[in-house]
Amino acid sequence: MRALLLVFMVTAVAPAAWASECFSIKDADQQNACLASAKGDKSYCFKIRDADLREGCLATFRDETYGCFKIQEPDARSACLGETKSDKSYCFKIQGADERNACLAEVKGERSYCFKIQGEDLRNNCLANTSDR
Repeated sequence: MRALLLVFMVTAVAPAAWASECFSIKDADQQNACLASAKGDKSYCFKIRDADLREGCLATFRDETYGCFKIQEPDARSACLGETKSDKSYCFKIQGADERNACLAEVKGERSYCFKIQGEDLRNNCLANTSDR
């Protein structure tokens, strides 16, 4: 489930001020994924040890689905495809409610989904990297 944070590798980068919220994330890989998105700096992707999360992070900077297909974990792959294709139907394939809400927040551009997330790190990442459209 760690890899699901790749959902927040937004193509329309969040304001840099939100990057400070990434530091509340305890897991180093998840924090780097958040910082990559919030700062629009893919160098943070290369600091990620988890292969699925790293591929998802890089895929969003290339704005292509190729990297998504390298992801082994099915829910993480769906999250990556949902974001890179801006297609919420992929979000509904995700089993976990928190991860599904994170995907929908990103794809639909609605932070209200972030507040439905129970997991603290995932919620913080969602809030740091999702802006209402």
